[in-house]
Amino acid sequence: MKYESVCMCLLTQLDELRELVRSPLSKIGRQILSALIVIEVHARDVVTNMVDQEVSNVNDFEWISQLRSVHSRLKPCPHCR
Repeated sequence: MKYESVCMCLLTQLDELRELVRSPLSKIGRQILSALIVIEVHARDVVTNMVDQEVSNVNDFEWISQLRSVHSRLKPCPHCR
């Protein structure tokens, strides 16, 4: 999966979370969604930065310092299949 498609997937997930947070929620539900949104925004920013820096190898510093995971182990997003 290319980084650009990951960015699009992250944006889709953020849109869905935005819609959920606008719906009637319990206090704890809203807190959980708020935490998820923060995590997803950070992931979007990290991936966007890697695309901008043209990171193309899992051994590149930016990949290692930010994601700390092996790309081949990441499951594809169900929205991006």
